[in-house]
Amino acid sequence: MSRGDDLDLLAPLIEAVAAWGAGEWSLVVAVMALLGIDGARGWKLLGYVRRGFKPEEPKPLPVIVHTAEEPEEVAETRPASGYFINVPAERTVIGRGYELAALRMKLKAAGDKVERNSCVVVTGQGGIGKTTLARAYAAKYADQYDGVLWVAAETRAAVIEGLMHLCAPLGLPQPQEGHAVDVLTKLQREGQTWLIVYDNVETRDDIRKLIPRGSHLIATTRQGEGWTGFAVQETDVLEYAMEDGAAVKLLMDEARREDDAGGARELAEALGGLPLALVMAGGLIRKEGLGFGEYLGQVSRIIAAEPKNADYPTSVIGAVRLSYDKLDAYARLVADLFAWWAPDGLRRG
Repeated sequence: MSRGDDLDLLAPLIEAVAAWGAGEWSLVVAVMALLGIDGARGWKLLGYVRRGFKPEEPKPLPVIVHTAEEPEEVAETRPASGYFINVPAERTVIGRGYELAALRMKLKAAGDKVERNSCVVVTGQGGIGKTTLARAYAAKYADQYDGVLWVAAETRAAVIEGLMHLCAPLGLPQPQEGHAVDVLTKLQREGQTWLIVYDNVETRDDIRKLIPRGSHLIATTRQGEGWTGFAVQETDVLEYAMEDGAAVKLLMDEARREDDAGGARELAEALGGLPLALVMAGGLIRKEGLGFGEYLGQVSRIIAAEPKNADYPTSVIGAVRLSYDKLDAYARLVADLFAWWAPDGLRRG
C-alpha cells in the first residue's frame, strides 16, 4: 500500500481529533513541541521509538561537560530590516553562556580563514541542544545583521529551497532551484551581512557551493567528522554534578518545580545532562504531576531495555517513549501516522 493510498485515513482521523478533548490533542502536540526541534525531525525521532528503525551511523562525537554557570539571559532582538525568516520559536536557554561567547568569537574570526566566509559548524549528538544554541545566537545577535534566515537543511534540495526565501529581500524574482548560487552571489554584491542557519545538515556535500560569502553561517550537524577547513563548535551536555548545575536548573524550570533539587539532580544525572531528555522529562512531570524520583524509576526501566540508537542516546529515546506511552489510543494513532510519514533517512534494522 502506498502512502497516497493511506490518505483516505485522514478524513476519519481528523474527525477523531475533532472529537477529542483538548487535553489529549494537546499532549500529542506537547510531545513533539517538547522535542525542541522542527516537526519533521520530531516525527522522525518518534518513528525511531515507535517502529525500531535505525538511521545511518553518524561519526562518534566527544562529550565534554563544562562547569556550572549562571543561566544565559537572552533577550530577543530583530534586524533593522525586519527580516527574521523561518526562525523557530524561542526556547529557554540555560547554561549556554560559554558556547554562545565561543560561537560569536569563531564567527567573527573565521571570515579570512574559511573559504572567505564566516562559517561555524556546530556539532553534537542528537538531543544535545545544537538547534537551541543556534536559535539563542540568532535571538541575541540578530540586530548585528541585515537579516536572519533559518533553513531546515536535512537534504541539499531543502537547503536550496530555503535559500529561495532570500529572493524577496534582494528584490529578485523567484528563480529556479538551480539558481541558489546566484542568490548568494547577489547577497554578497549587495554588501549585506546576513546570519544564515543551516539546521541539521547531514553531510558536507549537501551544502557544497552553498556557503554565503560576506555573511555569517551556522551549520548544525550530528556528524563529528568531515569538516576540515571549517571552524567547529562542539556542543556539550549540561552540568549535573551539583544541585545548582545547569541541567538541574533546566529540568526544574521545565517541571515548574522549586522543591526537591536533590531528586532533580539524580534524574538529570540519569538522563546524562542531555537538554532534549531534560525538557521532555520536565514537561511530562509538570503535566502528570509526577515527582522526580517517580519519573526516574519509570524512565530507568525503559532506558535499561532500550537498544542503542545511532542518532539519539537512550536517555532521549526513553523520555520520548515515556511521553508516548501516556497518550491514549487515538492520540497514538496520530503519532504513529506522522511517524510513518517521517522524512528520508530511515531503514529497517
